[in-house]
Amino acid sequence: MNTVSQLKTVKGNTSAKVSNELSRTGGLLRLAPAWVPRSFLQPGLRIKLHPDDTYAYGLNRGGIDERWFASTTVTANEGRAADEGLNYCVVGKERFTLKQAVDDCGATLVGKSIWKKYGKWPVYSKFFDNMGPIPHHMHQSAKQAKLVGQEGKPESYYFPPQHNNVGNNFPYTFMGSKTGTRATTASSISPKPTASKSAPAGSLIRASFTRPAASAPTSRSGAATSSACIKTSSKAAKCRGACS
Repeated sequence: MNTVSQLKTVKGNTSAKVSNELSRTGGLLRLAPAWVPRSFLQPGLRIKLHPDDTYAYGLNRGGIDERWFASTTVTANEGRAADEGLNYCVVGKERFTLKQAVDDCGATLVGKSIWKKYGKWPVYSKFFDNMGPIPHHMHQSAKQAKLVGQEGKPESYYFPPQHNNVGNNFPYTFMGSKTGTRATTASSISPKPTASKSAPAGSLIRASFTRPAASAPTSRSGAATSSACIKTSSKAAKCRGACS
């Protein structure tokens, strides 16, 4: 069976190919998955990747625990492949990166307002799946990141119950809060939220949800507004700014 890496890689301008493909499909570009390993985490094995390929990059690179969608951003991994993190557009027997397509087509792909403001496609989504918790870290705001010549790193999470058939080793997510944040927690599978309260900035709330009688996994959906330790599965569909 042919793989995406075996397709002919287009080096020149992709504008005509993108235009023809959008006309043929009614506005769709087919993107191949971008698999990303992390050397400091253990994969959760729930991202629709065959287990034999979990360490396809080699043991020294770590296991694949992320699957990126519509990404024009390379990873910041040490020793990464040149195109690691980039999604490829697949057109017939050829491929080219979405980044190249956006560079060539601009507003045709991302819209006039985004192209005018950013001059690129500034976000991507991912499946983010680990066996246990990730290390404690923080994300700078756009104002803070600008001080060191970087971009901010906003993120939002959704925990799809259909992809969280098991909770793995640590089904919790920790979130900090800003001054004035009202902490509200709700379960997508329970008729009523189990907690709703205000909290002082910097506090940490542990919220848990009532599991229904059926075998549906504990989950949480919606915009993250709580400062909480949310009891949920550790696999998340993640949307973030264009940082790795």
